Amino acid sequence: MSLPPVFPDAANKIRSRVFRRTRSTLLLALSGLLILCLVFAWITRDAMTHFSFLARGSARALSGTKKTIVDLTPWQTASTLAALAVTAEETEYAREAEHLADHEVDQAFAAALRQATIQAQHRNLAGNALALSRRVDDLQQLVNQDLAVVRQLTPPDEGKGSSASSDDTDFDIAKAQLQLDSDELEDAQDDLARASGDQRAQIQSELTTHEAAMKKYDSASHLDGQIALLSVGRYGTLTGRMGAWNRQRTRQSLLEQAVAQSQDEVRNLTEQHNALEAHVNTILPAASNLDDRAAKLAAIKDRSAERQLLTILDDRIQTYQQLATVYTKWSAQVQRQHRIVGHLILQSCAWVLVILICMVLGDALVRRIMALPALERRQAQTLRMVLAVAVQVIDKPKPK
Repeated sequence: MSLPPVFPDAANKIRSRVFRRTRSTLLLALSGLLILCLVFAWITRDAMTHFSFLARGSARALSGTKKTIVDLTPWQTASTLAALAVTAEETEYAREAEHLADHEVDQAFAAALRQATIQAQHRNLAGNALALSRRVDDLQQLVNQDLAVVRQLTPPDEGKGSSASSDDTDFDIAKAQLQLDSDELEDAQDDLARASGDQRAQIQSELTTHEAAMKKYDSASHLDGQIALLSVGRYGTLTGRMGAWNRQRTRQSLLEQAVAQSQDEVRNLTEQHNALEAHVNTILPAASNLDDRAAKLAAIKDRSAERQLLTILDDRIQTYQQLATVYTKWSAQVQRQHRIVGHLILQSCAWVLVILICMVLGDALVRRIMALPALERRQAQTLRMVLAVAVQVIDKPKPK
């Protein structure tokens, strides 16, 4: 039994129906994806306008998520903002902020080491910590003895003659014993620090890591940008200007956060300074009335160390004030650039409106001319060609 023939009209209707369904399905899928993208973009809209380490108490090391004793937030903020600098003016502010932030972190390390030293000197050891302290003292004496033996067995210079093989063997044994005892002493010191809560070794390790990171950062190349009035020339299209405008908003928001963070640190350090100064002024007169000369000397040394801490706190307060000033000036510079780019965006929008108005007027004019009864067919075709060429000339991009 043969199938009935399919007429061309019926086949075209079937293809048209299938095409419309496919097009509708694809349009719905793309619309759904667009809605999802817009929703998630709105949810994560503050992802580029906030520093996670600006929150108080969340200072982290430069290399990752490991918590540190000394707060590295000032350097993290300055280095991150420096990477966002665009113009020469911003780069100048960025370098000044980096210099101040590095100085602040160095002072923070100095204060942390002094505080840890004072706490270690006044810590009362007991139990396992006391036993470890005695073991450290014994090992220190043993290392000193090993050093004396090594110095005694050190062979003379080559110009003064060579030592015997037995002397060489004794010297190698002494050096090996010194290395063994030194390793044991270092391990015991680490155990004592953990048992007693002494943080000096960890602070010194963090300082070494920070100094190494600073040397690597300083050795890297840092390019200078153009001045603001010249740098905006790179945004020749409306899309580019809108992107620059949004990036400036993000940068200004981050700078405002940095200013607020610096001002908060000024208040916190001022409170610490006032509390420590009150403590020093209260305890110092009592120390001068002590009868025990050793206790009096220790109290005076403690007060001297606390006075040094006060000096460091004064310096840190001043540094944070200078950082707040630099970030404020930087924010004002970005605001000026924001106004320049906004002006350029308005110019671009005005040109777009002029083109649209000309297109509407031109379309109306063409329709009126084409509707004239006296216009011949050949003249109409010529007019269409002229208009097509004119549109191509207008839409042709200008060479940069």
